Amino acid sequence: MTKTELFLKLAQPDGLGYSRWVAVDEFVGGYSELKFGNGASWARKESTLAKKFKIEINRSLTAGNRIDAIRLVDFNEDDGRAKVYYNLKDYNKAIADCTKAIELYPNNGSYYNMRASAYYNLKDFAKAITDYTKVIELSPEKAVYYKNRGSAYNAIGDNAKSQVDFEKAKKIENKN
Repeated sequence: MTKTELFLKLAQPDGLGYSRWVAVDEFVGGYSELKFGNGASWARKESTLAKKFKIEINRSLTAGNRIDAIRLVDFNEDDGRAKVYYNLKDYNKAIADCTKAIELYPNNGSYYNMRASAYYNLKDFAKAITDYTKVIELSPEKAVYYKNRGSAYNAIGDNAKSQVDFEKAKKIENKN
């Protein structure tokens, strides 16, 4: 198992590319290979891990410049063109680009979310609901996705499901 695979096993990123903070003192037992030693080559900006994920490092827990913890804070794939199309309100092209990206990265929720929002703006609420449901499956702790799906349910007149999603979003927000 590579160090990248080992870290991913420990960090367990969600479908949107986010993980918990992993403290360096967790690098014991089967994870001892992850010890930073010479600057954590497996987590540097040119590493395999950094090519797939955006990495955040915390150096504030101990004195000096020592890395104390590391986490993943998003996928690093370039979704720029789909975002440009979306921002230009060319939703069909944004959907096409997101669909291609989903084929390559089926566990990256940001593409489902952007495609769902594009479907919503085109008033194709059934497809929006399907994609918002997938985003929720990939990242169930994000309140905004429940709100988005609740709005889509509301748009088709399904007030009961809309209310369930809005209540779930509120519960998540109250936890945080």
